[in-house]
Amino acid sequence: MGLSRALARWAVRRCHVLVVEVPGATGQRIAVERAVAARSWVLAQSPAEADVLTVCGRPGPGMQEVVARLWDHLPGPRTRVDVVVPEGAEAALDAAATALLEDAPHREDARSRTDAGVQDHGDTDHGDMDHGDMDHGDTDHGDTDHGDTDHGDTDMPMPGGIRTGSGREDRDGLEIDVLHVAQGPVLPHWPAGLVLTCTLQGDVVVEATAEVLDPAEDPGGPGTGDPRRDVLVSRCDSAARLLAVAGWDSAAGEARRVRDRCLDGAPLAECAAPLEHLARRVARSRSLRWSLRGSRTATGPDDHEGVELLDRLRGWLEQARAAGRAPEDAGTGTGRDAGPVPPEALPDLVTGLDLAAVRLVVAGADVAVVRAPEVAGA
Repeated sequence: MGLSRALARWAVRRCHVLVVEVPGATGQRIAVERAVAARSWVLAQSPAEADVLTVCGRPGPGMQEVVARLWDHLPGPRTRVDVVVPEGAEAALDAAATALLEDAPHREDARSRTDAGVQDHGDTDHGDMDHGDMDHGDTDHGDTDHGDTDHGDTDMPMPGGIRTGSGREDRDGLEIDVLHVAQGPVLPHWPAGLVLTCTLQGDVVVEATAEVLDPAEDPGGPGTGDPRRDVLVSRCDSAARLLAVAGWDSAAGEARRVRDRCLDGAPLAECAAPLEHLARRVARSRSLRWSLRGSRTATGPDDHEGVELLDRLRGWLEQARAAGRAPEDAGTGTGRDAGPVPPEALPDLVTGLDLAAVRLVVAGADVAVVRAPEVAGA
């Protein structure tokens, strides 16, 4: 028991936290990310590597089902905490660390899962598991494993339980397999609650549908009380998301550090200064230009032409710097976009792309996760 206790204390020093962001809970998610970084903990990329499931916001029926599925796939010892308001992030993670050190509940949890016929996932490779049509862990988006996908219309199973996609003629009149791949609603650096279902021929998206589970009444956000800080935090957060999906973790971390300093109340001019360095790094990076080349995303609900992803990233950084240099009376117009992109616009953006580019395009769009306003007389 003494050795088990010592191992548990050692493990708690490096907890892996899987974050589920409910639509409208951006502020809660940012607060959790900051608290995780302050503890030198790790943000988990999949349920298989997580010790703590952290739910940011109040999930509706759709997200509650997602959370239940994720919880089933967490190996033990495990614990779940909910962060309803940003100020509760620190206390929630403290409670998670305490819960992970309690031996008896984890033994009972393991027994109940065994009695219920749930497989102990502790020694299991979760790469082939279907997490409710959610691809969580593959940060390398170049190679997509279609074996994990729930193919809604499939032919007879092949030996070993592998199924093939249904056939459809391509533009040359040849039959090619069609696969249906659902991404979301829980993915690293992914809009909260978004489910994007792509129909693939080969690795090219030929059709897509998009929806947001439990859309929010309010988009949420940092809510600092200063419009300039809100813009700087929001743009740095968006830039970090796109940089992380592009695979440039150090630059993404730099953007998040600026975001967090701004939230800590550092002078805006001091927050804007590091963005000059980050903008130069972005401008010099050949690998980033190569990663983002040819991909376009929308900047607002009425943007039908789109913008290059690299220009989108540069625009976010410039808006953040402008907000940091703006005078106090700049008002809410500082560095604002035309508005969020409705989910219904995503299919047109991703159709014709290979699956590897879809994550980048979505990361470059400020997707609306709020409920669409009702039209009078509808």
